[in-house]
Amino acid sequence: ENAAKYAPAESGPVILSAAVDATQDQPATVRICVRDHGPGVTPDDLDRLFQRQYRTPDAETRGVRGTGLGLYIVRQIIEAHAGHVRAENADGGGLQVCLELPQHVTSAP
Repeated sequence: ENAAKYAPAESGPVILSAAVDATQDQPATVRICVRDHGPGVTPDDLDRLFQRQYRTPDAETRGVRGTGLGLYIVRQIIEAHAGHVRAENADGGGLQVCLELPQHVTSAP
């Protein structure tokens, strides 16, 4: 929802990708990324995106509505499940938010 809300419609599609990363030395992780092709954010804003009730100054001047709780809640949920989440400006423009969670395999009864 954030990617669609904050990136202008003419900037291109929102891309969702998912993969399972596994190595012999570490447990498998599930990685999910959401990327838009909007303006991205400043380096200072990247460090603050997951803070409670933080909204970029650009979002407020463009009139984008929100409470600043979405990415904060995402981080809380992901960390509660032993994962982590990060945001970065993507090559070629836009913002990419990726989360990684440990893969839990359950056996059938």
